[in-house]
Amino acid sequence: RPRGVAFNGRGELYVSDATLHRILVYDGDGAYVRGFGSEGSGNGELFASEGLAFSSGGEVVVADTFSHRVQVFREDGTFV
Repeated sequence: RPRGVAFNGRGELYVSDATLHRILVYDGDGAYVRGFGSEGSGNGELFASEGLAFSSGGEVVVADTFSHRVQVFREDGTFV
């Protein structure tokens, strides 16, 4: 269940999926590239992620709704 979308500087589309508790990444042609995150409440884990955006430094900022927090990741999915 997609909830939020944002493009990085290279044209990749990042989608927050609240049902899968993951961030999915697609290339400019719409092909799946990678995903990151898993269900949970630890660092780097998501629970019903909703919106997302990119910081001015290129980090992915995710609204982790049911965990009541915002998490930050590198574009490759590494928790910051």
